[in-house]
Amino acid sequence: MELKDVMKLKMQQLNLNNQQLAKRANLNPSTISRYLTGEISSIRGDKLRKVADALECDVRELTGGHVSDEYLGDYQENINYLSDRPELASLYNDIVDNENLKLLFDKSRTLSPSDLEKVLVIINTFIKEDNQ
Repeated sequence: MELKDVMKLKMQQLNLNNQQLAKRANLNPSTISRYLTGEISSIRGDKLRKVADALECDVRELTGGHVSDEYLGDYQENINYLSDRPELASLYNDIVDNENLKLLFDKSRTLSPSDLEKVLVIINTFIKEDNQ
């Protein structure tokens, strides 16, 4: 099922129209309409997360499990790789959710999950040192 179809189904389940979804997601109603018609089929990670939250579901549910981000690579692949390191998975999610931080990671979009893990370990080390 395509993203637009999943969005429509979720909207029906929650009895939401385009305007209500736009308000819940804090997005422009015309943007929501473009998502629903398929005019925009690839939604940036931050906006996708807003739509998922507004539709009371997980991003993976909207996308069929595949989430790619122009800065941070394949979300699901990275989360799966980091599944045994919850502190790094949490840090990764914090970065994905923050547009300013994502810009810092522009070059990391080509990193493998294991290389991304190394970068996250370094950042996490600094965070732990600052909190001591």
